[in-house]
Amino acid sequence: MPTERQIRFAKAYIAPPDGTKAAIAAGFSAKTAHVAGCKLLKDPWIAAEIAKGQAKFANKFDIDATTVLGEPASNSSTRSRAEDPPP
Repeated sequence: MPTERQIRFAKAYIAPPDGTKAAIAAGFSAKTAHVAGCKLLKDPWIAAEIAKGQAKFANKFDIDATTVLGEPASNSSTRSRAEDPPP
């Protein structure tokens, strides 16, 4: 069973996904938040809660990989910057 701080960490990590800030928001010391965040992200329960929260966030705002990253490279210009004429 997760602790109260683990639950708070999972909720705080969803937006923005920053382990250190989430650990501080969950009540961990600022001095050890980086290490605590790293350890907490490896916990299977926390990882599952974060994944659920991120999925809800993405669904709420209709966000998918294409929205974030844009169209795949195959649909964009394939010219490299080296082929651009000098100014």
